[in-house]
Amino acid sequence: MCLLISTSFTQTLVTILRSDRRAKDISVFLCISAISNLAITLSLIFVFHMGIVSIVLGQFIADSMISCMIFVKFGFFRFIRPKYLSADTFKELFRYGSPFIVLSLSTWVLLMSNRFIIDHFWGEAAVGIYSAASQLGTLPIDLVSSMLIMAAFPVIIDNWEKNGDDSTSVLVSSVVRYYMVITIPMLFGLFMLSSNVSSLIGERYALGSAIIPWVSLASVCAGISNYVYMGLQLKKKTHYISLLTILTAAINIAANLLLVPSLGFYGSAVSSALAQVVFML
Repeated sequence: MCLLISTSFTQTLVTILRSDRRAKDISVFLCISAISNLAITLSLIFVFHMGIVSIVLGQFIADSMISCMIFVKFGFFRFIRPKYLSADTFKELFRYGSPFIVLSLSTWVLLMSNRFIIDHFWGEAAVGIYSAASQLGTLPIDLVSSMLIMAAFPVIIDNWEKNGDDSTSVLVSSVVRYYMVITIPMLFGLFMLSSNVSSLIGERYALGSAIIPWVSLASVCAGISNYVYMGLQLKKKTHYISLLTILTAAINIAANLLLVPSLGFYGSAVSSALAQVVFML
């Protein structure tokens, strides 16, 4: 619970910095967080012999430290006053944000159900191969997607408030084109070099090379979806996003149950790609 609170608080502060387009500050703080998290965790393991709890405690300490640094550097303490509290604002935030709880749970099901189903039918070894190859296929795409989203979202919000629907539609379309110009060649590159890419993690995971094109396709579609449903976010119709995510998770589970028994983790990768294509459409 403490980790959940600290992580949520840190992410909220980072989001505020994103809205103010402080990309350099965000990069510095995230780098400090990653380095300090690793250093604290290793110290707790090897010096204090605290075992697996060191991972959680290290993340908690790193998040708390970064939150304090951001809070002090930008003087956020000035805004903690009773006069800034508003019941109407809280209600609006709750109406807008509560569907994202369902969205997060559905996304977790969408991402993790594959592994549980693979484990049930094919065992832990198959899960390991799937997980390793899946990371290789998605991380390059996700890196580009995260970079563009972090850069574009504050600009889109600002444009929406100042210029309205038509201008924002043009802007979002441009961002999607930039995204596709970068990720589509990456997708074909991963498709052609999947066997070479899988060799990076050792021969025992070589079988996973067949799923890299599929998980990469799923990742590209998921990135496009972030922009496709941005209109629903701007119009504060976030409940539609949650409903669509629930539907996508259900499709993914059904496809996994149909394909995994006969095709193994390859069927799970196909299921993920199918679900993300449906969600995007």
